[in-house]
Parts: sequence; structure tokens; C-alpha cells
Amino acid sequence: MTILCNIIKVKCTGKREQRNNRSKRQVVGTVAFSAYLDHDVTNLGPDHTIQFHGVVLNKGNAYNPNTGIFTVPLDGVYFLTFAAEDYRFHREWLNLVVDGQLFSSTVFGAANGHFVGSNIVLARLTIGQSVWVAVDSRETTGGSLQGDNTERFTTFSGFYLYE
Repeated sequence: MTILCNIIKVKCTGKREQRNNRSKRQVVGTVAFSAYLDHDVTNLGPDHTIQFHGVVLNKGNAYNPNTGIFTVPLDGVYFLTFAAEDYRFHREWLNLVVDGQLFSSTVFGAANGHFVGSNIVLARLTIGQSVWVAVDSRETTGGSLQGDNTERFTTFSGFYLYE
């Protein structure tokens, strides 16, 4: 019985240490942001960066609401998502951009009603890279996006998954 209890204690200690190490790593590597467009924007032109001024979460302070840019603070894999909505009659083509290069896109519109486009990606990023949502360079419609403090349709979010 004593031998069995000692074995169980060793196993429990090992598990506790493992959990503590995992918790410490998660605290060190905690990066998460979620922002939304807090007002309508119009006359969007090619390569216009969308500035999501409404910030719900900015753990790690890596998202800048004044520029609309997320600056990668840790090397690793990130979950990134963006969604855009408008009720005006037009097409809008938006890109998720990493250091000036297209990473993913969404397009919506061309009829009456409310239209939404979105995308979700996993990306391996390195410290210092910049990520943002912008109007596609080929878009020339003078588009618009709907934004509001209470109906947060147009959003940009992301979080760190692992190294």
C-alpha cells in the first residue's frame, strides 16, 4: 500500500509540474486582440487600410487602433479573422495583408440588402511582421463599410496559438 501511494504521489507531482509549466508558457505567450469598426466609412479607395477603432480586447498591446495594424510580438502560428459588412449597393473586395503582401481575401456585394464577407486563416508569423485589413488594390468603386458601436459587423481579430 505504501509503495502504491508513493507511486501515485510521484505521478500527481509530475502532472502538477507539467500543468504549471504549460500555464507559465501560456502567460508568457498570451497575445489576443479583437477590434471592430465603430463608425461607417465611405469613399474607400485602393489599398486603404481599415482602422478598427473599437477595441474589445488587446492582450499584449500588439494591435494599434490608430493605424489598424497588428504587429506580431512573438514568433508562432496565429489564428486571424476578419469580417466586413455594408448595406449600400456596391461590391467591396478586402484583403488580409502581411507586410504588404496578400494573405487572404473576401468579396461581397453587387445587390440590394446587407452583405457580409469574411475569412479565417492560420498563419505562421515572425516578430515584427505587420498584419492589417485593406481594400484590394484593384477595387475602384469608392466603396464603404458599415460600422457601429452597438452592431459590430465589421471586425478584425486574432490570437497566438503556439510557437
